[in-house]
Amino acid sequence: MCAAALCLAGCSSADAGNGSEGRAAPANGQATGPGRTQPSKDAEATAPAPAEGASEQPKATATPDPGAALAQGEGADRNEAPPSSAGTDARGSSAEGARALPERAALVRLARRALRSLHDALVAKDFEPFRMAAAANIRKRYDAARLERAFAKFAAKTEALAATAKLEPAFDPPPRVLPEGLLRVAGRFPTRPEATVFVLDFAFERGGWRLAGLRLRFRRVVERAPSPEEVAARLNEDLAALAAAVKGGDFAAFRDRLAASFRAENDAAALAEAFGPLREHLALLERAPTRVPRWRVAPRLDPNDELVLSAVYPDEDARVRIDARYRYEEKAWKPLGLVVKVEQVPAEETLRALVQEVFAAVRRAVKEEDPSALVALATTSFRERLGGEAFQQELRSFAEKVDVARTEGKQPIFDGLPELQQGAVLALVGHYPTDPERVVFSLRFVREEERWRLASLSLQRRRVPDQATVEARTRETLAAIADALESGDFAALHAASSKVLQAKATPEKLAQAFASLRPHAEIIRVAAAKAPLRYSPAPNVDAQGILRVEGSTQSAPRIPFAFAFLYEGDAWKLLDARLSVARPQPRLPKTEDLAALARATLQAFDACLAAKDLRPFYERLCAPTFRAQVSYERFLAAFRPFLEAGHRFPSVTGSEPTFSPAPSLDATGTLHLQGTFPLRPRPLRFALRFVPTLDGRRWRVVGIEVRLADAAAVGATPRPTAKPAAGKPKEPAAGEAKDPAAGEAKDPAAGEAKDPAAGSKNP
Repeated sequence: MCAAALCLAGCSSADAGNGSEGRAAPANGQATGPGRTQPSKDAEATAPAPAEGASEQPKATATPDPGAALAQGEGADRNEAPPSSAGTDARGSSAEGARALPERAALVRLARRALRSLHDALVAKDFEPFRMAAAANIRKRYDAARLERAFAKFAAKTEALAATAKLEPAFDPPPRVLPEGLLRVAGRFPTRPEATVFVLDFAFERGGWRLAGLRLRFRRVVERAPSPEEVAARLNEDLAALAAAVKGGDFAAFRDRLAASFRAENDAAALAEAFGPLREHLALLERAPTRVPRWRVAPRLDPNDELVLSAVYPDEDARVRIDARYRYEEKAWKPLGLVVKVEQVPAEETLRALVQEVFAAVRRAVKEEDPSALVALATTSFRERLGGEAFQQELRSFAEKVDVARTEGKQPIFDGLPELQQGAVLALVGHYPTDPERVVFSLRFVREEERWRLASLSLQRRRVPDQATVEARTRETLAAIADALESGDFAALHAASSKVLQAKATPEKLAQAFASLRPHAEIIRVAAAKAPLRYSPAPNVDAQGILRVEGSTQSAPRIPFAFAFLYEGDAWKLLDARLSVARPQPRLPKTEDLAALARATLQAFDACLAAKDLRPFYERLCAPTFRAQVSYERFLAAFRPFLEAGHRFPSVTGSEPTFSPAPSLDATGTLHLQGTFPLRPRPLRFALRFVPTLDGRRWRVVGIEVRLADAAAVGATPRPTAKPAAGKPKEPAAGEAKDPAAGEAKDPAAGEAKDPAAGSKNP
């Protein structure tokens, strides 16, 4: 980042107090349609997410049902969100000093262990082991019976809780050690059809991290976020309905468009009180839905699968601003919280003319050493600074490094939307597209003497790469990561990174951070070479001179990425990298397609039996995660009885299977097929398990077991990562001889369906 900068400010509270705005405001002055919501009991079993990291207004805050949260402090007894500090016991145990944040792998184990412990207690209906393993604050305040009552509502969620043992969590916000010594781990496991959302607090006791607080809820997953165009259309419809309600004074029809929890707390009269003041801006409000909104905050799904957005509708001398939160229910996106206000922000053409006027005065001040034109544009309090000798010296120093004259004849480009800040301060940030470096400006204005007057001025020069450089750097980084994953050696990637990254992360730490992506190295390499790239938001250089590049590859499978680069020496060098491989959520195929899948899989297996070589089946049809857990030697040993006995089943080609039980997708997205092919003279029984490939187009084997009617069952399945549910031991079928190496027929997709957060590195 270049150091040349000119920064002056003169905006006082007196300068800032002359703005005006129109807004829909209830009695408390908040420009909001009240958005506090009570969760519907049939939709979720929920305790609230932590206050940390909560979004801005509008708020959608869930009040927990009794027993939905277990946490430190007395708030848990009153069904409140747990406080951010522990009870006396937990604090005391951590008082021996601040503890380092554990590595990600250890954090994942802690989260899985806590939820598995809850699962086992629910299944066994015995919370005493759960209680005894917890921190002192839980052991002292809860007996086993009380814990069982508190968590009874989750008895129907044991399948999802068990599935977390094999899934990667997404931590949001990042895990951290709180000031009082508690370790807070929050996020979600991508279980289906509902995501498992958790907030866990741990106290360091008895030589390890012990559970000191637990909040849990299950959110139905929104499989596809609506496109910005779809969101804009829905937002315009809701804004048009609001304008009609404001005009007619009847909010009943508008209320019907809201989410159920929003409607439950706001009748038509409450909405009229909140939004009625917009009537004085009715013409502006009615024009807004005929235009395309401009996003202050692009629509995105938050960790609760709620759609968050902020948009403005510019007009002549004002604009309508909307901050909203939507929830998907009844097959539509419906407002869960809504803030609508009118801001006195001029049209973009007027704002651009303001900037041009300021820069013409700056060029004159530099060229002629005469700041009088700039002084004439400033507020009363800012004029004294601009007319002083100190400003002249700063301006001369800046002019030695930045040729402001290069801005003449060019149009300023705004970086983001103009913002009306607190106190009616109009903030304009942007740049002039000068080469080889941009002239970057940050200007603030307030209304004074019937016009917008300059209240602060900041100019910088900043190196910004062109689009071709950004794309080349993106592909080079993806290829470098693929090379490191394939070789297992991150030294070259480390050496090519910025000095800041080199100081914060060793090659070994980089290897650990990206370890989960190792099976996908070739996919990343191919994407780096030829996949179309889509950037969102547009790449930009921030105020610290950091080039931020976010987006994804557009060929299947998608690879979302977020890179940060620093300009060092003569190149943009890696500062931070986040990378994942996105797997589409599978859908259960049609019955005829499932029959064809089972038949084709067993045909291929029979062909390998005929050749007495199972390696082609193992290498081509088995998923990478299966091969990572089951070696070929173990796979071959499992099926040696079939090979030695010469068993074959070629007639499966013309046979139709009978499935029993019905085919299913479990919470981890694993496809289970079990049934019989009615072959002669001996029926063939099979149990097959599949996961989809990353592009979602094919299925790959993660478990296989076959058995002819009078032969022992043989098969190979990775060992389960969790024990069988308490009280439900697995009983082998009569006469079934399990291969000792095969393990139980458990879901083997551990590590396959990775969360986008997996493999990230943020030193």
